[in-house]
Amino acid sequence: MWGPKQYNITIISFLFLIGIVLSTGIQLTAASSISFSGYNWTIQKLATPTGVGSNRFWYNSSSVYVDGNGYLHLNMIKIGSTTYAAGVNNTKALGYGTYTIDVQGPINNLDKCAVFGIFTWDNGPTTGGNLYNRELDFLEDSKWCSATVSQVGSSVVQPADDGQIASQFTTFSLTPDNLVITTTWNPGYVSFRITDASTGSVLSNWVYTGSGVPTPGNAFVNINLWQFGSQIATNQQVVVKSFSFAPEGSSACSGIPVLTISPSTASPSSAVTASVSGLSNCNGATITIKDYEGCTSGSTVTTFTGSATGGSVAITNPAISGQYGYYACVNGISSAKAILTVSSTSNGAAVLYIQPTSVPATTAANGGIRVNVSGTGFSPGSIVNIGYTSNFPPMSGAIVSATSAANGYWSGYFIAPWTPGTYTMEAIDSKGVSATASFTVT
Repeated sequence: MWGPKQYNITIISFLFLIGIVLSTGIQLTAASSISFSGYNWTIQKLATPTGVGSNRFWYNSSSVYVDGNGYLHLNMIKIGSTTYAAGVNNTKALGYGTYTIDVQGPINNLDKCAVFGIFTWDNGPTTGGNLYNRELDFLEDSKWCSATVSQVGSSVVQPADDGQIASQFTTFSLTPDNLVITTTWNPGYVSFRITDASTGSVLSNWVYTGSGVPTPGNAFVNINLWQFGSQIATNQQVVVKSFSFAPEGSSACSGIPVLTISPSTASPSSAVTASVSGLSNCNGATITIKDYEGCTSGSTVTTFTGSATGGSVAITNPAISGQYGYYACVNGISSAKAILTVSSTSNGAAVLYIQPTSVPATTAANGGIRVNVSGTGFSPGSIVNIGYTSNFPPMSGAIVSATSAANGYWSGYFIAPWTPGTYTMEAIDSKGVSATASFTVT
C-alpha cells in the first residue's frame, strides 16, 4: 500500500530532480512555449531520464498542444521501452490568490502507473542543502502502480524545509473524469477544493493553516503527466479545459456555476426561469446561458448581469416538443447541463422531432455526432421503435427504442451517419402509430 511518508519523500525527490534539470538546462530541444488560457507556458523538455520512473519529457509536437477549443492536451507517449512524459509550467509566478483549473480528463481510467499532477514549484536557491521549493500539490492523481486500488487523489502542502516541517495532506477517491480544482493560497492559509464538474458535488474541501504554508517566492504552476515506478502499458492523455487566477484580495468573480431550470417541464413557447447559483463576488459579471453544445461551441440563448452569487433570467421555450439541454457559463467555467422538457399535454397526431436537423460529416475514428430524437402524440405507455425509412419495415432495423409517457411523449438519441446526405427517419409504436422526419449530414 502506498503510504503518506513514502508519497512525500518520493514526490519531493522527483520534483527536486526536475528542478535540477531545468536549472542546468539539460533539454531535448531548445525551450519552447505554448499559449493556454491567456498565459504563456514553458513546455518541459528533458532528455535525461529523471526522477522516479526515469521520466524523459517531450517526444514530439503531439506531446503537448492546444486544440481548436483552447483546451490543453498532455500526451504521455510510449516508444518501445522508453516513455516520454508531458508537462508545462506557467512562465509567471502568480503568488497569493485563487487558482482554478478545469480538467476534462480522462483521469479516472489512467494507467495504474500514470500520475497526473498540478502543483507549484520554485527553482530558487537552496539554503543549508535544503531546497525551499514552495510546493503545493493542488492535485496529485494516481493508483501508484497498484492493481487493486481505485484512483486516488491527493492535495498536499509539502515541507518548506526538509526535515523541519512534516508534509500535510488529504486523500480522496476520484471517480469522475471532469474536475474543477480550486486552490486559494494566502499568508498562513491554503485551501484545496475538488469538485465534480458534471454534478457540482464536492469531492474534497481541505483547509490547512500554520507555519507549513510556504510563501510564494518565485513559485510557478506546473501541470504534468508522468509515470511512477513501472512502465505504463499504453499511451496516456489528459485534457485541461481552462486555467484562471484571481490575485489575493481581488473581487474577481469565482466559483462553479450551478444552473437550474424552473419549471423543468413546460409547454412549447412558454417562459421558464434559468437560475444560476454557486458563485461569489460576481456583481456585474456577465453570465451566459448556452444551448446543448455547451460553453465552448454552443449557441448563446441569452446573457445577463450577475449578482454577487449568481442570478436568474427568463428564457422562452422552443416551439417544438422535446428535451433541451442548457449550460451556464461564467469566466470560462461551465455548469453541469440542466435539462428542460418541452411537451404538449395532448395526444394529437404523432410528430417526430430531430435536433439538430443538420450536422457536419465526421468519421468513425471521431466517434460520430449525437442527434437527439423525440416524439409526441404516440400511444401512451407504448414501445416506440425508430430507424431509417429504408430499413422500415422490418422492426429489426430500429436504432432507437423508447417507451412513451402517459402523454404520448418519448425521447432518445442516436449517432449520425458519417456519409453526407439527407436521411429520413420513422418512428412506429406498438399500436401502429407512426411519424417521419428528416435531417441532413453535410
